[in-house]
Amino acid sequence: HNNFTSVSGFIKSKLSYETLEILDLSHNAIVQDASDFLSAVPPNLKILLSSDNMINGALPNPFPIIRIMERFAMDNNKLTGQLPGRMHLSLPALEDLSLANQMLSGNIPVEILEMPRLKFMNLTRNKLRGKIPTPTGNVVLESLDLSNNDLVDKIPSVLKDVQHLVHLSGNPGLFNPAPLSLCSMDGFDLLNNTNACPPERNALNEIYESAKGSEW
Repeated sequence: HNNFTSVSGFIKSKLSYETLEILDLSHNAIVQDASDFLSAVPPNLKILLSSDNMINGALPNPFPIIRIMERFAMDNNKLTGQLPGRMHLSLPALEDLSLANQMLSGNIPVEILEMPRLKFMNLTRNKLRGKIPTPTGNVVLESLDLSNNDLVDKIPSVLKDVQHLVHLSGNPGLFNPAPLSLCSMDGFDLLNNTNACPPERNALNEIYESAKGSEW
């Protein structure tokens, strides 16, 4: 909550370059290219918050390697371009990724959904397109927000493995109905949408579940 308009590259000769773990630059007036902003990020940074600025351009690809970063939030800026395809290799410890309310486009790399420690991902209100990728490994996500994009085709049933929240509304190109497993999930934002989750199908599933183990 200051009035910074730019951030110069971190100077490696400073002692703080090796020791800095948390950097919060959110709610400023930073007008800077994303690649320049992220240049020479301290190697031991765990949390980088830069939301609510005017950071623009594409995220660097490849993304800077920050092996112990746990949280990266750059939502409510002016990012364009595509998500870096190998971000999972650059940020192997990442638990929380927030890039909401930008102009990011292109497909969602499946590797992002397969990041081994990622629990929270918020990509709402962008221009992401194509299919929602289907992870082949374990999904450890607890919250996934892909609402208000341009995603199309079938909703992968593997999203049932997201533990708490799945938000997909605002993507008119997604096929209906949604997988039954998602329509049984309290945190699914289309749970009460009769096209995505037809009530008669839900009722039949409830009858089936209640009859399990009974003799006919």
